[in-house]
Amino acid sequence: MIGELLIAATLALTPMAAEEPAQMPEDYTSMTQVEPIGDTQTVRVTEYCPACNSPNGHGSASGVYLTEGHCACGWLPMGSIVIIDGVEYEVVDVCGTDAVDLFVDDDSGVCRCDRNESVEAVIVRP
Repeated sequence: MIGELLIAATLALTPMAAEEPAQMPEDYTSMTQVEPIGDTQTVRVTEYCPACNSPNGHGSASGVYLTEGHCACGWLPMGSIVIIDGVEYEVVDVCGTDAVDLFVDDDSGVCRCDRNESVEAVIVRP
């Protein structure tokens, strides 16, 4: 027991070395530097709506209720984000084409989707 007390007293009286503060790398410029968020590539963009998504209407392959900001894609994983013309779309549905199919929330019962063009898009995979 005396040995344990001596060890405890020795440890209590032994000065501890102060830790050095973390050093920033020499190439550091800012805490707000932003890395590119995804790959930019040319994609074909089409549109679909509840009328042309019949009989599913607002239903999707992932079970998410389709609204503006959702899209379908057969070659990107669910949850991917596609940024087209500065607008973010989340992949929550699948389609049988090579396009990114943007959902247009229109309950008119008449399909007015006519977009079919190639655009630059930023792809962010989950």
